[in-house]
Amino acid sequence: MTVTHPRYTGLGFAKKLVAHTCHQIFLQNKVPYVHVAENNSGAINLYEKLGFKTRRKISFWNLIKPA
Repeated sequence: MTVTHPRYTGLGFAKKLVAHTCHQIFLQNKVPYVHVAENNSGAINLYEKLGFKTRRKISFWNLIKPA
């Protein structure tokens, strides 16, 4: 997961980090993929700029341990 502190958004850090990580994955002859919440438009835009395509939508579940 890539998270950029709001003070540093728009400076290209997340793009460089994701691109570097993808490059390392490709060097291993593997295919990188990401999961992203469909309401996270900033991340979706970044991933699409880097060439990622939506393959399918999945449901995320947040399980909370009872108190």
